[in-house]
Amino acid sequence: QFPCPYMPGFLAFREVPFYSALLDRAAQAAGGIHFPQVVLVDGCGLLHPQRCGSACHLGVVRSIPTIGVSKNVFAIGGLDRSAIEEAFEAAQQ
Repeated sequence: QFPCPYMPGFLAFREVPFYSALLDRAAQAAGGIHFPQVVLVDGCGLLHPQRCGSACHLGVVRSIPTIGVSKNVFAIGGLDRSAIEEAFEAAQQ
């Protein structure tokens, strides 16, 4: 059961409680001894229209470093897919 309805741009409020519960279960399964040093999150981090995607939200809630691994690139502050591709190609030369 999701705690709130889906609203574009606010997916973190819907997903983070489940990510948090997974972290609890993982720590419990490891006997509380092991806990990840960083978490990769299926979602945005700072490159989000609100500057706080699911990765940032989880990191703040759980006080753990997170990295957002998004399927799509948002055009934010002049950074879009073509700008990233150009920077990548320039770095390869």
